[in-house]
Amino acid sequence: MIDCEGKVTEPNYFEALKQNLPKGVLTAYQIDIAGTGRNTQSLVGEALRFQTVYEKNTTPKIDRLWVGFDKDSFSAQDFNALFNVAIILW
Repeated sequence: MIDCEGKVTEPNYFEALKQNLPKGVLTAYQIDIAGTGRNTQSLVGEALRFQTVYEKNTTPKIDRLWVGFDKDSFSAQDFNALFNVAIILW
């Protein structure tokens, strides 16, 4: 599962990467991409909430949860703090 902050650009980017994976990867793994439109700070928590809800309602569990966001206007301190929260929660 890949959660992105943008609704268009980031999902399109990851979808293009997905389509260029080696043959057999997409038959062995299910890769879902969601553009949430959420701000970067709430994206990590929302991704974890989504994983919990998804796994309650489906048989396959999420093996890896990725969050796609960019630095943009974040200070280095704020960006690093968010990154550290993501690592702790992972």
